[in-house]
Amino acid sequence: MGGYGVYVWGSFGMTALVVLIELVSLVARQKAARIQTDGPSSTDEGGFK
Repeated sequence: MGGYGVYVWGSFGMTALVVLIELVSLVARQKAARIQTDGPSSTDEGGFK
């Protein structure tokens, strides 16, 4: 790679890390949204589920 291998593989590694962080963040936000929508307000008297 003409001496640029560290930069190329470092870029691939950083991209993979950022994608992984984004996926974990997405799952956490989705779980929080489900907990929020399934919270106590949806089980109140007279409420529809």
